[in-house]
Amino acid sequence: MLYNLPEPSVDNKSNKGGCPPSDIWDGHMIQGAKQSKGHYSATCSYCQNFWKQRKPCILREHLANHCQKCSSETAMYYAKIVGKNLGEAEVNSKEDEDSEDEWTSQ
Repeated sequence: MLYNLPEPSVDNKSNKGGCPPSDIWDGHMIQGAKQSKGHYSATCSYCQNFWKQRKPCILREHLANHCQKCSSETAMYYAKIVGKNLGEAEVNSKEDEDSEDEWTSQ
């Protein structure tokens, strides 16, 4: 039996797929030329450091730990994000180790 279901509507503006744009592009980094799908070159708005292609996590780390020209508020904001992400990665790594230990002890 065939059913005539309506086609799902697609709003091209809100359904682009992939990750949402990072807040790193809101005045902290200048988005350059598209390098590949969803990846762009970047220039730091404060110190003019240039990356041909980097993930937002690397750009956040730059602002948190390396950029000498961004404000202390900006550096602290991104340091909290970088620290939170680092903590989550450590927890996930510990959970992976624990599950490996369970398999090897059986």
